[in-house]
Amino acid sequence: MSKINDNELKEAKRAYEFSQQVRAHHRRRTDKGDSQREFDLQQARERLTAAMGPLRSYLARSQYVAPSKLRQGYLTRYRNASLALQSERRKVWKMQQPAPYRKKAIL
Repeated sequence: MSKINDNELKEAKRAYEFSQQVRAHHRRRTDKGDSQREFDLQQARERLTAAMGPLRSYLARSQYVAPSKLRQGYLTRYRNASLALQSERRKVWKMQQPAPYRKKAIL
């Protein structure tokens, strides 16, 4: 089983840092629903989602391979990156404009 390219891990780190910058910039400077804020948050979510793909794939494949010390080091590194991306994605999701509530029709 091959490890993830360093480029993919670097891309995950860049997506994480970009998301943090977007959150820091828009935290108290802009209102919810602002078009630029929503656009930036959407970009951050897309980058985080794209960065999660290779990590998820590697972690899913790793359960079918015999463990070794070197592989365990990689797995720990990828799990930590995956957890960081997931938590950042939730934080970005919480900043977005909530969808309008629609009352369900009662028949």
